[in-house]
Amino acid sequence: MRERNIPSAYIEEALELNQNGQMQAYNSTGNCAVIAGPGSGKTKTLVLKVARMIDEDLSGYGRGACITYSRQCCKELEHRFHPLGLSSVDQLYIGTVHSFCLRQIV
Repeated sequence: MRERNIPSAYIEEALELNQNGQMQAYNSTGNCAVIAGPGSGKTKTLVLKVARMIDEDLSGYGRGACITYSRQCCKELEHRFHPLGLSSVDQLYIGTVHSFCLRQIV
């Protein structure tokens, strides 16, 4: 059994996802569009899915990227990833589309 790169806190949090679509989005392996209203758990589901992907799927391959349109959303994602042991400086890039293009492409 291999060592986990990040704490298994995301597993405990994932057990709290409800069954009306959140668990299906969390377990999906391909592209997934989530359409839901405010307060429905979209961000929580996304954060837990990314944590799982980095721990189980991307381990040993490099870093993941979580790209959004606003700096406010970046701050919210960083706030939610931090307790799970993820930060933008190690396994996960968190930033805006423009920041990603300037830092990673240009």
